[in-house]
Amino acid sequence: MWTEILREAAEEARRRVMPLLVGRGIPISGDRLSRLKALLDAEAERAVEEVLKRRSVRAHIVSEEAELQLGGGSETRIVVDPVDGTNNLSRGFPLAAVSIAVSETPLFDGVVAGLVMNLFTGEAFWAERG
Repeated sequence: MWTEILREAAEEARRRVMPLLVGRGIPISGDRLSRLKALLDAEAERAVEEVLKRRSVRAHIVSEEAELQLGGGSETRIVVDPVDGTNNLSRGFPLAAVSIAVSETPLFDGVVAGLVMNLFTGEAFWAERG
C-alpha cells in the first residue's frame, strides 16, 4: 500500500520540479543557489502534501522546511527530503532525488516503507517491511 502512495507522491514532485530546472544556468552558487533550493524544496513539498491529502493519509509530515499534520492525529510519521542533491545541481551534475520514508510510530524503528526517486530519470528504488 505505502509503496504505491510514495511512488505517486515522488512522481508528482518530479513533475513539478523538473520544469524549474530546465533552462537554468547551472552551475550556480551563492544566493542564486539558495533561492533555487528553496523554490525546488517548496514545490516538491507541496506536491507530496497534495498527493497525501488526496489519498486521505493521516500522518505527521516532517520535511526540511516544514512540519504539518494531515487528517487529524496519527502516530504515523512521513519524513521527506524534497530535493536531495542541490549541491550536485550547483556543480552542474544532474543528479538529485526526492526521498520519502514512512514510520508507523513516532520513532525510526517503526519505518515500514521508503522510496527514493531520481528526479532526472524517474528511476525509483523502494523497500517495504515484510
